This record gives sequence, C-alpha cells and structure tokens, in this order.
Amino acid sequence: MNKHNAFKLSFVLLAVIVLSVIVWRLKEDPRTLQKQSSPAISSVFETVKNKLSGQEKIKQFASYEDLKNFMSANASNSYDGMVGGIVRSGLKTLDAVAPSSAVMEKGTASGSEIAPIANQADSQKTTDYSKTNVQVEGVDEADIIKTDGAYVYAVTQKDLFIIKAFPASQAETVAKIEFKSFPSDIYISGDRLVVFGYDDQILNQPFYRSFIRPNSFAFVKIFDISDKKNPKQVKDLSIEGNYTDSRLINDQLYFITNNYSYGGDPILPRIVDGGEVISSKCSGVEKCVMPPIYYFDIPYSSYSFTNITVLDIKNDQEKPSNYIYLLDGGQNLFVSQSNIYITYTKYLNEYDLEMEVTREVIFPLLNTSDKDKISKIEATDNFILSEAEKRQKVNSIIERFASSLAMEEQNKLQKTIEDKIEQKFKEKEKEMEKTMIYKIAINPKAEEKLVFKATGEVPGSVLNQFSMDENGAYFRIATTQHARWSRFAKEEKKSTNNLYVLDENLKTIGALEDV
Repeated sequence: MNKHNAFKLSFVLLAVIVLSVIVWRLKEDPRTLQKQSSPAISSVFETVKNKLSGQEKIKQFASYEDLKNFMSANASNSYDGMVGGIVRSGLKTLDAVAPSSAVMEKGTASGSEIAPIANQADSQKTTDYSKTNVQVEGVDEADIIKTDGAYVYAVTQKDLFIIKAFPASQAETVAKIEFKSFPSDIYISGDRLVVFGYDDQILNQPFYRSFIRPNSFAFVKIFDISDKKNPKQVKDLSIEGNYTDSRLINDQLYFITNNYSYGGDPILPRIVDGGEVISSKCSGVEKCVMPPIYYFDIPYSSYSFTNITVLDIKNDQEKPSNYIYLLDGGQNLFVSQSNIYITYTKYLNEYDLEMEVTREVIFPLLNTSDKDKISKIEATDNFILSEAEKRQKVNSIIERFASSLAMEEQNKLQKTIEDKIEQKFKEKEKEMEKTMIYKIAINPKAEEKLVFKATGEVPGSVLNQFSMDENGAYFRIATTQHARWSRFAKEEKKSTNNLYVLDENLKTIGALEDV
C-alpha cells in the first residue's frame, strides 16, 4: 500500500464528506436545527444553484434570538483552510487620521471646482456655476467642497469654512465650524449643511466603555445655515460601522455603514443621537429605533451587516430610519433616483471542482455504516464537538477506508478524477468569478422607505460604480473576467470584458461577452 497515495486519498475523502454534510445541514431551517442521521449528499455546484435560488427571496428575522440562532447554525460555513473560501474586496472606510493628503487627492479625483462668477449685484445668486460631479442627475454625491452659486463650503483638516464667493470682489470667509473629529465629506441642500466623518471622539464617552465589542463609528451632523454667519447644529448622530457610501436625493440622506461579525453574539449597529444611545428595544422607551433585519436562506461564508440609515435632513424632528441587511459581502454601490444597487464579487475556489468530482467518484464506495457514522459525527452540535474534533474523527474513518484499497484501485480512481475535473473545469469556468447584485427600491414618501426588490448575478467582477447604470426598468453592468491559470486547463485564460442588460427582476436579457 502506497502511504502517500493513501494519505492523499483520505484527505480528499475527508474534505468531500465534511463539505457534503455541511451542505446537507444548510438545507435545514436554520432556526429549528433538527438533527438527522442520513443526510442527502449534494455537489458543490448544486449548492451554488440552491444558494442562488435562496437569494431570490429575502426574509426578515422575527427577533434578535432568531438572528443569533441563524448565525450560530451557520458558524461552521467558513471551513478554515480545508476548502477554498470566497475571496472578496474590502469596503472603503473613513480614515481615522488627519485626512489632509487624502482630501487633496479626493478633491482632484472628483473634479470639484467652481466656475468663474461674473460681477453682479450682492442680492442676486448666479445660476451659472458647476456642481460636484455626480454620476446620476438628481442623486447628489458627497465631496470635500460644495457650492450653491453664492457660497463655497470647504473642509480643511478639522474645520469647515463657509466662504462668500459671489460677487468675487467681496469674497470673504463668513464662518468657520470647528470639529473635534476629522470631517470627511459634506452635502449642501438649500439651508441645510450635512457633514460626516470618522468619529474618534466617541471613545471618550462614558457609555462607550459599556459596549461589549467596541467598533468604529461615523458621525453625521446637520446644520441650519439660513444665517450663513451663524450656522446652527440641529442634528448630531453617530452611527456604528465603517462608512461605505452615501447619497442625497430630494433632501433624503441615505447613509451606508458596514459591520463584519467575527463570532460571538451578533451586535446590531448602534445609533447615538445627541450623545444618547438609541435603544433598539421600543417597549416602554421613548427614543428608539427597531430596525428590520433582512437575510437570505443561503450558506454564508462571512457575515456583513450592511446598515442603511435614511434621514430627512429638512425635518429635525423625524427620527432616522434604519434597515439592516445580512449580506455575504459588499464592495460597490450604484444609486439611481429609484433604486440602490449593492454588489459584491464571489469567487469559487478550484478546490470546489475537486470536491464535486471526487464526491461523484468516491463517495458511493463508502459502506453504509461509515456513511452513518460520519453523518452522526457532523450532526453533533458544535459546543459538544468542535469542527477540528469532528474532522479528526471523520478522518480516522476515511483512513481506514483508504488503507483497504489496492494500488491499482488508487491509480484508477485518481485517473478518473483528473479526467473528470478537467472536463468539469471547462463547463464551470464562468462560475469561478461572479458578481452578485442586490436591488433595493427607494420609497421616500412611504412608511417603509426602503423595499428589497431582487437579486441577480453576472459573470466577472465590477470595477467601480461607473461600471453600472440604470435606464428605465433596465440595469446595465460591465464586468471583467480576469486572466487565470489553472492546472486543470491546457492554456491560460486571458482577461475578457462583458456587458449585461438585466430587467427589473435582475434577470439577464442581453449580453455581450468575451470582448
């Protein structure tokens, strides 16, 4: 018996069966967590198919306990190192240090500038001025400098300056607002000024010390600037999470933050209003925000709490609306006047191909007794047996099976597996890099200001927000499938570009591929 081959075969079998049992477990209702002794075995790409169908309909957790149970049941999905995980890009975050250099770069990149203003009467405001570059008309994007045609609002270090710019002969600084934390970006709409940035001062608040797991916070401050010389702060919020992006549409601010969960009890993003932590439990509490928490019945590889805070910047009395989406990642954002699109790229490891083929070839060779033993081991709660302990016990069963195989059988199985993997790789090549798309409708006049609409997917990855566009009911997206070398392919795959047109349900209705 060749010990090297036996070890190799036992490792592959171990990974296959662990993955198969995980797939079976994920098909169960995450809140019931019922045990069974004879799991149905599914292939990796059948799991992907089930995952996509699970993403077609969003669900809402009935309670916080529901959320805890779901995350606890799916905690084993990140099978550490043994099976290739999903690679994803990180979200951009606000800098926690002095943003002087970043501010200069961002100002240059955005193309923000003020056109020369003709000399006119003091009381007249010119309409001939350029605004901050935006992708979609009517959907404002934040920047470090804004103008309303008569005044310029500019962020420098920890200060914001209001500068009278028209007429040019009377240009002067009329006000300076000082901040304890570094402002990052601003919005201007009529007599409202919105300023936000990384909140490093919240660390000094007494309530912060009571937080179980302290996280980053972003501040949002709104000022009444009807009197330019005396700006008055009317709203002061701190929102937990790393700032991702924001938009301002018809005085409705959509502010997006992101939190990743790294184990333990999930902590919902907190909101601090005027120095007071807003309770997420509204029973007998005057000031509270109980956000709905949405999720998909899918096998998550990581937990990303994407928090969208909706705020009417003209209504000082209206409390913020929060919507939390438990996603599997996030990286790019496109916003029209009607919808928010959040995308992330998922990658399937080539090892998944080996898992599918090896299962098809080898799993039927295991006897019923061994299958039942493995099923019972994997069905055991994690607090009784850890994932490492389960793998160790399963591996001992696999090793006994591998040691019973003759050399000729091993060689035959390996050749069969290699041939099938090469064939499968050709069939599934486009599955290796895909972009997931989440569509959320904007309803500012309704009680539910955000309504989840659809999920879709297209091959390749998205460069940035300018790779996406909406035209009526259609969504257009450009992606790139990057160059890739594989030991299963006879030649290197070159980088190609794709263009897809999706309908209102995010189903692909047109495509131009491999350009």
